[in-house]
Amino acid sequence: AVAAALVLVLVSLSGGLLVSLQQKARADIERDRAEETLNALKQEQTRTKKALEETEAERVKTAEALTHAEAVKKFLNDDVLGQVSPEDGDKDVLVRDILDKASKSIGGKFEDSPLIEASIRNTMGKVFMDLGVYGVAQVHLERALELRREHLGEEHQDTLNSMNNLAGLYKKQGNYDLALPLSEKVLEVSRRDLGEEHPSTLTTMGNLALLYKAQGKYDLALPLYEKTLEASRRVLGEDHPGTLT
Repeated sequence: AVAAALVLVLVSLSGGLLVSLQQKARADIERDRAEETLNALKQEQTRTKKALEETEAERVKTAEALTHAEAVKKFLNDDVLGQVSPEDGDKDVLVRDILDKASKSIGGKFEDSPLIEASIRNTMGKVFMDLGVYGVAQVHLERALELRREHLGEEHQDTLNSMNNLAGLYKKQGNYDLALPLSEKVLEVSRRDLGEEHPSTLTTMGNLALLYKAQGKYDLALPLYEKTLEASRRVLGEDHPGTLT
């Protein structure tokens, strides 16, 4: 009787233990499912937050672009085209005259929008350079580079563009010592960010080789020319204008 009672107790305990183990297993499964769901929700939350941040950044960029475009349009209408008036009696207004007047009105006009000023000065500097008015071009291009360095940093694409334009002007002026560090910096960043054989890098390499040649540094110019030609043939093709140049 005692043995039978003990067996009955053991069977009851075993049955209870089995039920407890089954319940624990189910609880573990539910817990794992809950953790998976929670992790999935966290990942989705992260993706949603990132998407919202990207959307906001794009909205801000678009708003800045619209503001920039509106300011440039206003400057063109008021300070460039607005300089031409039939009431002046001069039917043959020279581009140079218009630009000279517009050039004098830039200072202090964009105190709250330095990058807009930089963009306008960069463009006007290139126009004056093409007209052969190097002194005025230098004022605009140097100021554009100064503003972009200050507000965008040394290696931003717009800053590098200003460096490249200013280096081109210095070269035309024969100021090779001023042009050289700018071209070297542009090439350094272009190689790192775009790669050794990107078309922009190849153009910059050719420009720098031209500077070395102008300075009589043929030991530096020749290998750079050869390297540029070899890569241009491979990347652009034998008959591409860049390769022929």
